[in-house]
Amino acid sequence: MKKYILNFSFMLLLVLVFSVGTMAISLEYLTELNPALTYYNLDDHFAPNMGMHFIAPGPHMTVVLADDNTVVAVELVVPEEHGWLPWFDQPEGEPTELPIGIAYTQHIYLADRATIIPGQSPMLFANYPDEQFNLSQLHRSNPALDMYKYLTDYIPGRGSLFGPEGPGLGILLDENEQILGFELVFPAEAGWFAWFDQSEGQPDPHPELGEIYSQSIRLATAE
Repeated sequence: MKKYILNFSFMLLLVLVFSVGTMAISLEYLTELNPALTYYNLDDHFAPNMGMHFIAPGPHMTVVLADDNTVVAVELVVPEEHGWLPWFDQPEGEPTELPIGIAYTQHIYLADRATIIPGQSPMLFANYPDEQFNLSQLHRSNPALDMYKYLTDYIPGRGSLFGPEGPGLGILLDENEQILGFELVFPAEAGWFAWFDQSEGQPDPHPELGEIYSQSIRLATAE
């Protein structure tokens, strides 16, 4: 896989972290490991082949759930005024109407969408606890990842970042291209929210965005 220098600005970067040995990724399990999820609320409207959305009242990482509270996807929401990018779910000029307003979205699915239906447990792409999600599995089910263009060097404790040239869902990988996670990044001027990783008024430096806040949902820490 070719490596590219990070020479663009992210508005948002979403990351959800996975680990070998994890059974079905349940909402209860995520909340135990990530107490900030107690700020979230469930929108229990079930969209067939998508699921239910676990959301917070402000900029955040959206977690998508099946009927049995298994995590089946992660989602990025970008307001229409920020523009369209080819890895978004909707065609250019056809944003969707959401409770927050008119927006584009991007999902990365971790389960077969055909199995995300009421009353059924979804079929995840990885057979936990025997295997971990890997990049090739996500490529097969999320073709927009074919447009991703860069891979950073591996950083111990974090992994390598694989992503698009613009706002989108970035993917953290280990050295074998297994999925370590996702992370959400906002410019600090967008404001602080209680589910962010940093304390209020203490943003981190970012080489492209300047000062940023981040949000992560962790299942494990990279070696």
